[in-house]
Amino acid sequence: LPEAEPDYSGSQGDLCAITDDVWVSPTGNDFTGLATQNNPIRTIKYALEIIAPSDDNIITIHLDEGTYSPSLTGETFPINLISNVNFTGEGEELTILDAERTNSVIKMKYCQNNNISNINIKGGQSEYGAGMDLDFSNPTLTNITISDNIASSNGGGLSLFYSNPTMSYISIYDNYAEVNGGGLRLDYSNPIISHVSLFNNAAINGGGAIRLKNSNPILINMTIVDNYAYYGSEIHCEFSEPKIINSIITNIELDNIIHWFPSYFRPSIFNSNIQNGFEGMGNINSDPMFVDRENKNYNLLPSSLCIDSGLPYLEINGDVILEYDESDYIGTAPDMGAYEYNPLSIDKPIVQSPTKYPLKHSYPNPFNPITNINYHLTKDTKVILEIYNINGELITTLCNGVKTAGNHSIEWNAKLFQSGIYFVKLTANEIIQVQKLMLLK
Repeated sequence: LPEAEPDYSGSQGDLCAITDDVWVSPTGNDFTGLATQNNPIRTIKYALEIIAPSDDNIITIHLDEGTYSPSLTGETFPINLISNVNFTGEGEELTILDAERTNSVIKMKYCQNNNISNINIKGGQSEYGAGMDLDFSNPTLTNITISDNIASSNGGGLSLFYSNPTMSYISIYDNYAEVNGGGLRLDYSNPIISHVSLFNNAAINGGGAIRLKNSNPILINMTIVDNYAYYGSEIHCEFSEPKIINSIITNIELDNIIHWFPSYFRPSIFNSNIQNGFEGMGNINSDPMFVDRENKNYNLLPSSLCIDSGLPYLEINGDVILEYDESDYIGTAPDMGAYEYNPLSIDKPIVQSPTKYPLKHSYPNPFNPITNINYHLTKDTKVILEIYNINGELITTLCNGVKTAGNHSIEWNAKLFQSGIYFVKLTANEIIQVQKLMLLK
């Protein structure tokens, strides 16, 4: 099929105002590319210059696998995101935004209607929010890794100022702040954060993982482990009253893991495993029994007391804080921590190829009710593509046969299934790969 021509209406100078989704690739070309899937452009900066999003026309920038950086692709940082624009990559291991210490990786100011997913944010360095710096912005962030970022003041990984993003399935680690909030800094912000792990972050003063000031976030199913700061190695609160549910907070070396002042501002913690204990309903103080703490594998062993010890529902003063469907967890109740224990291990990817991931990012994800599952084969291969539910039960087989080398896409229509987490499993030759899908109706 011929390439679709860009819409030049509303253009300014030599730039065209594109109103459709655009594609960016490290192998693309800003001068000859059409910003289409088969003829992408090269830089995110250029993509943001040529699009014309609006409240009625949200545009997605599709980022192909590879590293976007000043040295490799000529990318300019920070990436100043605008309203009504989504970013989606091919996966946290595959699509990498590396600022190479030139500035913050992503900045958002007064942004609305944004969804960022399936990317790795690293190499940022700035005063605030070296990985992501959000001011008066409320994006949805999911399936993101934020690591190796350095702030000379606050918020090594992320800085939120008057911002209330929805954050889920994020790993924040190896970030550093010279003052507060090695992993995450919140000022006047009340986000909802779930299934997020923070580990090996550091700050000189307070909140190795999280520093809160005048902020009251809801933290659900968090794994906050082995961070460092003088005040509150894991969480430091100033005039803040976070609600923490179904979480694990522990440090193998330090005892001052949660610090708050003044004393009458105090976290509310429910059904969580807190080192040294914490007053509150359902809280415990025990070894979480991680699979391999030394190597940062925070999945739970079968003997962990955190399994089936969380809350599926929580209401406080008439406000519903948490409401899980039974399809959202395995067993009799949710687990504590960011990683739900699965005795069938279907949620642990097995990739035997050291250099190539055949299963690409499924789009859209989350989805309702249709998603397209994409994969790439380097040679003619027998392919088995299966869908499992959260209990590890096979519910449908999408493909079972020989496919030719190249790119493939197959549609899954989940209209007959309820909302929840599902897994697509690709078996191709000796490679087995699993990817999480989220159906939201």
